[in-house]
This record gives sequence, C-alpha cells and structure tokens, in this order.
Amino acid sequence: MVKTALKSGADILVVGRAITASKNIKNAAEQFLEELDSTEIDQFRIMTDF
Repeated sequence: MVKTALKSGADILVVGRAITASKNIKNAAEQFLEELDSTEIDQFRIMTDF
C-alpha cells in the first residue's frame, strides 16, 4: 500500500491504527519503513498523539 501511494504521487502518508493497533508495534513500524524505502530519514516527521 505504501509503494502504491508513493507511485500515485502522495507527499504525506498518514499511518495510525496500522501501527498503533498492531499486536507488534515495533514490527509494524519497521515493515512500514522498509516499504517506504527512503534514504531521506531526516525528512520524516513522526507524531504520536495517543
């Protein structure tokens, strides 16, 4: 889903329950970042508001 969104021209991806509701939050976040496949990690903005 991440790659599809990026190929479609998305600039911002909102990821909420896909990670926060996961039984393994660390694994879900790592999978998301792996699929994002970006070397520009300094441009990532992570907000946790829960």
